[in-house]
Amino acid sequence: MNTERVQDSAYWLLTQAAVRVRHDFARLAEKSYGLTGAQMQTLCLLDPAAPAAMNNLSCALSCDASNVTGIADRLVAQGYIIRQDSPADRRVKMLALTPKGAKLRATILNNLDVITPEGFSRLTAAELTQLKALLKKALAPAPGAN
Repeated sequence: MNTERVQDSAYWLLTQAAVRVRHDFARLAEKSYGLTGAQMQTLCLLDPAAPAAMNNLSCALSCDASNVTGIADRLVAQGYIIRQDSPADRRVKMLALTPKGAKLRATILNNLDVITPEGFSRLTAAELTQLKALLKKALAPAPGAN
């Protein structure tokens, strides 16, 4: 395998950037909010206007459903979320933000721009704008996808 080719791969570079960002995200969660990275990510993923199915969150967090149960237990105990039965299927458990959770979520989202992952400080304002645009484009749903 050609190591230079792998290290120049957009996928490999994005993976390395994601590792750095995840570390910074977890550090911010712990130091600023007393949360784990997964707990903070869960709060950020929840829409204040619509409860989310726990199984959907396990997909979004890339973890097992049992991990989401533990995350939810701790967030419920802290008063940030509540569990609800799905109106369509009682077997499906939904998570919804409490007013306290919605307020913390808004605070977190408003403060995410203060995080500067290692190396990002070397980018100009124009390069950061371009990076954001490229990431939005790459992460957008495919045309025709639901």
